[in-house]
Amino acid sequence: MIDYAADLPFTDDTLTYFSWSRGYRPGGFNPAVNPEQPGYAGITDEFLPEFVNAYEIGAKNSILDWGLQANFTAFFYDYKDYQVSKIANRTAINENTDAFVWGLEIESMWAPPMLPAALLNFNFAYLGSQISEDFKTADPRDPNGERHYEQIGQSNPNYLGKDSIFAQPCVVDREKFFDAYFDGRLDAPDSNDPTTGAGGYFYYVDEPITFANVIHNGEEKRAPTLLNCGAMESIPTSAGSPEPTENISQNPETGQGLEYEYNLKGNQLANAPEVSFSLGAQYTFPVEALGIDITPRTDFYWQSAMWGRIYNAPLDKIPAWYRWDAQLIFEDAEGRWFVRGYVKNILNDANVTGIYVSDAATANFTNVFTIEPRLFGFAVGAHL
Repeated sequence: MIDYAADLPFTDDTLTYFSWSRGYRPGGFNPAVNPEQPGYAGITDEFLPEFVNAYEIGAKNSILDWGLQANFTAFFYDYKDYQVSKIANRTAINENTDAFVWGLEIESMWAPPMLPAALLNFNFAYLGSQISEDFKTADPRDPNGERHYEQIGQSNPNYLGKDSIFAQPCVVDREKFFDAYFDGRLDAPDSNDPTTGAGGYFYYVDEPITFANVIHNGEEKRAPTLLNCGAMESIPTSAGSPEPTENISQNPETGQGLEYEYNLKGNQLANAPEVSFSLGAQYTFPVEALGIDITPRTDFYWQSAMWGRIYNAPLDKIPAWYRWDAQLIFEDAEGRWFVRGYVKNILNDANVTGIYVSDAATANFTNVFTIEPRLFGFAVGAHL
């Protein structure tokens, strides 16, 4: 760190500084997975350690005549192999990418000379973030890239089903699957065979509830959605004959599954609100007859909307939220003891502060984290 006490005409004391620091988070091992299986495309056996170069410049200023303390900070963080995690097929997986984080912070405290018993504070922060390199990864919430094809106005070349045993996503070539199903190539070869059953149980679950409306060759039809993912690797190429077969769940050029990999370059990082600020105010009333000071105080915090995941999909958006607190402090005039009563979240809002998305085996349900409900309490303390 380098600091310098600047002599400025409009402040009583000013300390400027510049700092550089380097941080490290160790890497580790991913669970053993087959990159040809759904959700595991591009996953490596190990994830790399994360490094960050953090640059910060700022100034701390005191203006005594105004009773003002004002601090300004600008920062830039350069992440190399930033670690991100997701749940795919009931497995926690870590990946690496590069990212930038930058921002500006203002911290101020003001004791107005005309109201020496008052104290005001104001904090403001601007935060920017982005993934800074090409980073392609499948979205557990959208494994066949439906959102992408809707955005570009094209039909999706793949069809999304669900594995009938493990409940994992089952992405197959749409036309090849529909052709095989509607041509009768997926009918059970032997209706008396309990391992297959009548109606094609070897390839899919033949129950009305597991079918969906689809468009095939310009006609609306019904197709199964609960599939045997493993069987999609060996679909007969002609009706009535088990051989030869083709794999309709794999990209023939890469040998990997057909999950769509989103390029997240330029996306914002998770839990990084662009703007946030807080306000606080208090006033101390001395009660000389009782030898105590009574101080009411209130605080307000607000932050802008942010993304709950790095995929920045519409369902990942966490709305802006706020919280309002208050407290009343009774303190011995000599500062020997205090009694404090408080209420947090006065408006009893259930604002969402974060999300956690599970994988397809549990229907991609989303856990939401909220601020605590309205909370009353008190504290008693002594200064020894």
